[in-house]
Amino acid sequence: MSKCFLNGFGECGGKITREHYISNVVLQNINVNEGMVIGGLPWQPQNSLQKIGIASLQSKILCERHNSSLSEMDSVAGKLFSTLDNIDKSPSTVQAATLIDGRLVERWLLKVVCGLIAGPKIGNGVVAKEWKKILVGGQWPEGWGLYLPVQLGSQIFSTELYLETLVNPETNEILCCKFKIAGVGFNLLLGRPDDPASFGLYRPRGIIFDIPNMEKRVELDWDIENNNAVIYKKIGKTDRNPPHCDDWA
Repeated sequence: MSKCFLNGFGECGGKITREHYISNVVLQNINVNEGMVIGGLPWQPQNSLQKIGIASLQSKILCERHNSSLSEMDSVAGKLFSTLDNIDKSPSTVQAATLIDGRLVERWLLKVVCGLIAGPKIGNGVVAKEWKKILVGGQWPEGWGLYLPVQLGSQIFSTELYLETLVNPETNEILCCKFKIAGVGFNLLLGRPDDPASFGLYRPRGIIFDIPNMEKRVELDWDIENNNAVIYKKIGKTDRNPPHCDDWA
């Protein structure tokens, strides 16, 4: 089971399975005409977008037992993505409040990072032991975990999954992963920040979408009680690409 990147962290079992770096249920939400536009991977030309099939984003990186044990995270991620995307595209079809397990979202974001590192052609294959412990149910170190950036000014929502890493230039350690899920920002801290507030609200109770004539809420469930929430105000629609894709071909 040496090919399973969680070997030694819980018991391996079954054969090595093909695992999507990013959960299949999320990729299906992005999928357009049996493919998706993707860019920024090491084997792609710089600042370029290419249409790639979902099957191309798989690798043998987990055994059946570990893959099954992490599947609940994938289901929650799919629910989160589709809820956020529908709140933007067709809010009337979404219930007033949707409850999401914040603990599973937090670990799923880490699972995405680990999968990209473990996958061939993408990462170096070396996933930090501390991250593996968290994935199999260990405690997050103090200050690590999910922060939701406080929104300033207008936001552009898009049916996308975006990931940017902030790396220590001296050690090459990944200290923060900035995600956009259906255009909504999520920061995953993998180190204790000097200024936590600069990354947003730590494990907030949810996201409130202020839409003309209605309000939609995504409520995040945690082990702690937190009354802080991030508020998005919708003022209209746009056909623009997200700003980070403006210069990409």
